[in-house]
Amino acid sequence: MASACRKPQRYADLDDWHRSVDALRAKGPVQWVDESAMGYTPFWSVIGHEQVMAIERQPDLFTNEPNAVLGRAADIERQRASGGIIRSLVQMDAPDHPKYRKLTADWDPGREKTERPTPGRSPS
Repeated sequence: MASACRKPQRYADLDDWHRSVDALRAKGPVQWVDESAMGYTPFWSVIGHEQVMAIERQPDLFTNEPNAVLGRAADIERQRASGGIIRSLVQMDAPDHPKYRKLTADWDPGREKTERPTPGRSPS
């Protein structure tokens, strides 16, 4: 079931992928996935919306770094040694994330410059 998280080819059969994720979800929205016997660093699988949002609101407690991309530990170490680690906005935490986000915010000329509404709050 954990292969739904780490094998890109699983997305070729979305019905099968959804069955795997449904089985994970049935065990609870937060699962510890340990496939270290296969060379992967253990990780938390968070598939519940409320839990994802709770984590996103606590950047001092939960981090995207240093390994925000799933992979075999040996492959990640080879990338790190070669200087080839991917580091986009998705992989960044504060203080870098807000700096880079601000830097790139105006690059999309079609982007609306209005505040996004907060769920449950009327726009001002």
